[in-house]
Amino acid sequence: MRSASNIASYSLLGLLPIIAAVIYLTGQRYDPAVIDFKSHGAGFNLPAAIDELKQLPNPRTFSKDNLYEYIDGHADYFIGNGFVSLNVVEYIKANGNPASPDITVEIYDMSLPIQAFGVLTGELAEGAESVEIGNMGYMTSKGINFFTGRYFVKITSFSGGFDMKSIAGKVASAVNPKPEPFPLFAAFPDIGTPTATHFIKESYRGVDFMKNVLEREYAIGSRHVTIALLSAKKEDSTAIAQQTISFLNTSKIKFEEIMRSNAKYYKITDPYEGTWYLIPSGEKVFALYGDVDDEIIGKVIKQ
Repeated sequence: MRSASNIASYSLLGLLPIIAAVIYLTGQRYDPAVIDFKSHGAGFNLPAAIDELKQLPNPRTFSKDNLYEYIDGHADYFIGNGFVSLNVVEYIKANGNPASPDITVEIYDMSLPIQAFGVLTGELAEGAESVEIGNMGYMTSKGINFFTGRYFVKITSFSGGFDMKSIAGKVASAVNPKPEPFPLFAAFPDIGTPTATHFIKESYRGVDFMKNVLEREYAIGSRHVTIALLSAKKEDSTAIAQQTISFLNTSKIKFEEIMRSNAKYYKITDPYEGTWYLIPSGEKVFALYGDVDDEIIGKVIKQ
């Protein structure tokens, strides 16, 4: 398969234990220290005060229809990645100027955890420092970005001097207080520590039917291996495997069927990608590239 230059891949360097679940907070007791966003369609509350900061009144809410008013020129990117709504909350110091917020918190509801993850990695600068905030977090030049469940959160400081990790941790706890492990990372075999992860929403390696692919790169000694999770649902995995074989036949790309431990997989000799492997494994389908050996194939089959 030919690599397409316009693949929308979202890269990140280094990994944390990832968590992803959508939490709706229950309880009706009024608390003056908490601002309720349920009326805006979000399932979370944000503190009225964080550390030495107090929240400004009238938080703003944006939908698909008016997102361009807040991020003109970048709205289509978010909408194309599952955007539902945005809440913008501003904080100032105790004696601060309301016209010049010290901290801005942007909470993007991206509909699905994998889409929130994709936006986080898409907004990530190379070499960003990882922080244990929410599901996964990274320092930026002016603050912290993280995702937790279906939410992508962007916290920006305009005046400096704040403990951004403390602030971000409290925001994360308010948005999603009981996060669960992000299941797609648990689907990958344990072959070593990943060095990079990519989420490709459309046309993985130039193939239009391969969508929402999660890809991880590994360095195993001097060898480099890439494993792509093409599908994690049984019904989708069956279709992906069949479509891939049909694609290979139509494109006249050579492949061979191999049996191992009652499992069937495919070795593909591709003029564009080199040798790679298509491995159905239970309800999942993987593609393997790079310096792949029998041990790695065995671990994927058992996954």
